[in-house]
Amino acid sequence: MLLLAIDTATTSGGVALLDGERLVAEYFISGFQARSERLLPTCAMLIRDSGHKLEELGGVAVTVGPGSYTGIRIGVTVAKVMGYLLHIPLAGVITLDVLAHGAGARKDGMVCPLVPAKQDSVYWSLYDAGRGMSRVSSFRLSHIEDVLRELIELPGNILFVGDGVLVHRSRILQSLGGRAEISSSANTGLRAGVLAELGMNLIRQGAGVDAMHLEPFYLKKPEAEVRWEARYCGDAAGPQS
Repeated sequence: MLLLAIDTATTSGGVALLDGERLVAEYFISGFQARSERLLPTCAMLIRDSGHKLEELGGVAVTVGPGSYTGIRIGVTVAKVMGYLLHIPLAGVITLDVLAHGAGARKDGMVCPLVPAKQDSVYWSLYDAGRGMSRVSSFRLSHIEDVLRELIELPGNILFVGDGVLVHRSRILQSLGGRAEISSSANTGLRAGVLAELGMNLIRQGAGVDAMHLEPFYLKKPEAEVRWEARYCGDAAGPQS
């Protein structure tokens, strides 16, 4: 099966094409404006340069969040359109899962992907490399200091990956010292090729969805939606946790 992977949820977006187990091509798209304006042309170029046609796609994988709200909407919308027009399954993959699985081959230890949010907060979770990179905590949104206070209590080294590492590197090292393993800047970002592999696995396991059922994963409501509810719904919207 030929699968297209789309990531627009992170700072360094990208697209990739997977043919069965083989990564055919992977293109990076840097900068939000470039992603919003060039996503469709880049997807078309990726498929064309690989000697394939859009109609040959058997599935699409897309990062559904957490991350940039606008970026997530762009990627999910494009994936929905492709799924609807081509009648193919879609795989919505959590950004943190992709970052963790892209950390490379590790026999043991914890991996902590960090995706920056506003006001020194991060989206994060924990993964156990010794158990096949299985997730051992929930997906969370926390202030970076709260994250580090919790991680200090864990034994062993922790590998940090994701754009949040670039933002909070000094705090991480100050809190955890030599127990903190920091990926090089080239390896902190999300790889669309890894997204493609995870998406392919989901579809093969029957976990793909159609265009009507693909949903973003924000962890919290976008500010625009919160403001709209406050203005037009008043108390009817209820308190938000």
